[in-house]
Amino acid sequence: MKELTYSNLKQLKPNSYILIDTRDSGSILYGMIPGAIHIAEQELYANLVRYAKEFDPQKDVILYCQRGVRSINLAEAFEEQGRECCSLSGGYLAYLRDTVSSDNL
Repeated sequence: MKELTYSNLKQLKPNSYILIDTRDSGSILYGMIPGAIHIAEQELYANLVRYAKEFDPQKDVILYCQRGVRSINLAEAFEEQGRECCSLSGGYLAYLRDTVSSDNL
C-alpha cells in the first residue's frame, strides 16, 4: 500500500483512477474532492471482497478519509484481497489546505 499526496493526485489523468471518499454521510455534507464517489468506510469493509473485484482493474483505486489515517488501514485491507490501493496522505484536509492556499495566491 502506498500513500499519495494531493499534489500527486492533481497530476494524474482524471480517468486513470477511482477516487473514493470513505467518510460518513454527515461528513460529506461539508464537501468532497471533485470527481470522488462516496462509499462509507463501513460499507467498504462489509463488502471488501466484492468491491476489490468490481473496481475497474485498469484504474488505480485511491481512498481518502478526513485526515488520511483510517484510509491507510482500509487500503491495506484491499491489498490483502489482492487489489492494489492507495491512501491519500492528509485526506480531505489536505485537499482543503491546498484549495485554501491556492485561493490566497
